[in-house]
Amino acid sequence: MHIAEKLYLSGYISYPRTESTKYANSFNFQEIVNNLQKYDDSEIAAYSSKLVLVKSHKGEDHGDHPPITPTVKIPHSLSGDEKRMYGYIVRHFLGSISKDAKFLSTKI
Repeated sequence: MHIAEKLYLSGYISYPRTESTKYANSFNFQEIVNNLQKYDDSEIAAYSSKLVLVKSHKGEDHGDHPPITPTVKIPHSLSGDEKRMYGYIVRHFLGSISKDAKFLSTKI
């Protein structure tokens, strides 16, 4: 929680103490995704540039805060646990607004 709190106080993520998993109807997904294209993680930047948004209306709103998400302010100097935590939050956010994954399984 200390790392998440530091990321929040630096303006990189939304409030980290929430149980909500539902985004507000007015949430600006596209602005965050556009900014993530400039992030210094090539995997995240590439995925963000190809993402076709599927706005999630699922989840629960506990009335306190929106889900934990990256903000429009993109960090360029994180390292160690801060970078790992931020990457986890970004990947979770991108996964929550992406099309469901499909896979093929073959049994031999």
